[in-house]
Formats: sequence, structure tokens, C-alpha cells
Amino acid sequence: MNRPCILIMTDYYLPGFKAGGPIRTLSSIVEHLGDEFSFIVLTRDRDLGAKKPYPEMGRGHLCFGKAEVFYMAPGDLTFSGIGLKIRESAPDLIYLNSFFSPQFTIIPMVLNKLGFIPQIPTIIAPRGEFALSALKLKSFKKRCYVFFAKLLGFVDLVVWQASGEHEASDIRREFPNAQIVVAPDLPPLIPKARLPKKHTKVQGRLNLVFLSRISPMKNLHTALEILSKLNKGEIVFDIWGPIEDQSYWRKCTKLFESLPENITATYRGEVFPERVHEVFSGYDVFFLPTLGENFGHVILESLGAGLPVLISDRTPWRNLAERCAGWDVALDDIIGFSNVLKSCIDMDARELDLWADGAIKYATVFCDTDVLRDKTASLFLKCLSRGYQTQCRV
Repeated sequence: MNRPCILIMTDYYLPGFKAGGPIRTLSSIVEHLGDEFSFIVLTRDRDLGAKKPYPEMGRGHLCFGKAEVFYMAPGDLTFSGIGLKIRESAPDLIYLNSFFSPQFTIIPMVLNKLGFIPQIPTIIAPRGEFALSALKLKSFKKRCYVFFAKLLGFVDLVVWQASGEHEASDIRREFPNAQIVVAPDLPPLIPKARLPKKHTKVQGRLNLVFLSRISPMKNLHTALEILSKLNKGEIVFDIWGPIEDQSYWRKCTKLFESLPENITATYRGEVFPERVHEVFSGYDVFFLPTLGENFGHVILESLGAGLPVLISDRTPWRNLAERCAGWDVALDDIIGFSNVLKSCIDMDARELDLWADGAIKYATVFCDTDVLRDKTASLFLKCLSRGYQTQCRV
């Protein structure tokens, strides 16, 4: 029996990594469900910000894990080029990994509305794009598209995937009549034991790490502003991740000058996904006062590496202190962040080990994925069985 064919359309996919969590979300879906569904991925032939295609394959396609991946050059990302690929793929279901992507969501929706591609059941996973903090970035363009999508009925027959009830509320705020299914993101497989630390925690010292895309959403500048008010202890603050926004990075580097002498901040560059676990083993705490995360794969990776996290309250990872896995602090509570950092500086190796063990225990329990996997599979199957003409009501 043939497996149902699902066409995933996304700006970035493996072997790319600079776009962060969405790539890992999609690759997890493919690996968890690739024996039940046939996956085709339509994506760019280069990573975020890259001027050249991936050297290992260039243009064309190949099998990557349990998916067949088509890599499209910039010149092919046109209405005709994308429409041709959709028709050639002949999918039973289209899975869009964004709402605002011009090439991989807007073009398919326009083609569908105008009848240039067959009417195919469609799911949109906005990945946190409707959070108020996300909508504030480039808000004029986003509001214009939301307005015209409503006016022209682009999303009248789609199903929306929300990763949780909070995201469902965000989607419903913009599209009150949206058909929404809550299916949490599938986590990747993580090691079941943390790597040995590359150093021993010393009371009065703190090795702190920021690992994420350097963009306004990740809020690196606030992390630096918080640190600038700490005159206690000896702090090493290492910054890892691709520089997505050069003007924002210049703003952050200017803040280096305001750091007191007891703090050393260093940009370490990009890190490949397979090295994240190893990088985390060199630090005491992961610091990410993000403006908002739909899931936060890097947070899960930190927990899985036995690295307690200090994050904002704008993620699904809440009540961390109760689990002895880290701290989630209100985004505007600068004093709260500072107090946690001061307590981490005061910790000795034995106390930090308790938090490290709590972190990996929480990650291990969370990654028992049977229930999460079933919810995603159910979303696909119900949408396939109900079909386009019944609006995939699930």
C-alpha cells in the first residue's frame, strides 16, 4: 500500500542549520513519521544568508534521511517554477512551514487560489509568527499580508497547526474563524547522559553561554544590558550563532564597552548542530532572554546536555525552577534576571550538579515522544481523510 505523500514547503532545510529550530522541527517530523508517510521537501539550495548553494549537492535533489529533498536555485523560485514542482510532486497534502514566506507559502497560496495547481489539503504551521512580539518586527508588511489574505480568502480552506494553546490563541486573534489543531512540535532524539564538563564550577565564577541566531527576537542586547549591571564575581560570556542581522549585531557589540571589568564577552562564531551538545558541555548556564519562542529547540538541547537554562517567560518552557532545571523570568524583570545570575555565581560544583541533573531529567521525560508523535500523525491522517472540499475540519 502506498504511503500518503506530504509535500513540505520551507525556506530552509538540512543540511542547513542557520535558520535554527524550524529545520530541526521538520527533520524530526520526517524521521519520526517517515515510515508512515512519504515526505517530499521543497526548499532553497542554500542556507540562511548564504550566497552559494550547498557544496555537497548543488542544484537538484537527493534523499536526505527519510525524505526526498528538492533544492531550488534563486532563479527557480518563481510562480511557474514553484507551481511546476508542486504539480510534479503530486502530493496528497501540502505542509507549509510559515505564513509569511513569500516563495514557500504566499506563492503556493496564490497559485491555489487562482487554480494553477490542483486543490490539495493544506496545513500551515506558523511557528510562532503570530506572537505579538514577532508581529512587531517588520509589522507593516506583515499586517498588509494578513489583511489581503483575509480579503482574498487565501486561508479559507487551510488547517492551522499550533504547537500549543498559546499559539492557537495567537492564530485565532488574527483569523477568528481559523480551523486549528494543536499538535506540539516533535523533539529530536537527545543523548541520555550529559557529557563530562570541560571545567569544574568554582564558587565566585560563572561560565555563561548564549547560543542562537543573532537577531532582535533572540534579545542578545538585553542579556548584555543585564550583565552590564553585575559587578559581582568573574563571568565569562560566550556568544555562539550566525549573525542574521548585521545592524543589530553592531548594536550589541557597542554594549560590550559597557560591561564591567569582571565580565569577558566573546563572539565565538557559528556552531554546527552536531557540535551543540559538545559546546554546551563547556558552560555552567545557558542565557537566552528571548522575546518569544514557539518551541525553543535550543532550550531543549541545553537541558538535554545537562546545562540549566536562564530564559524569559515567553517560551513554552515554564516553571523550570520547580524541576531544578533552570529559571524562567518575566521578560521585563531585570532585577529577577540579575538575582538568578548572582545565585549562579555563588554556586559551587556540587550545587550546580543538582541543577544539571534536573535539566537532563526534565529533557529525558519530555522526549518520551509517543504521545507527541501520535498527535502529529493524527493531524496528517485526519486532514487527508476529510479532504479539501470539507475544509479538513478536524
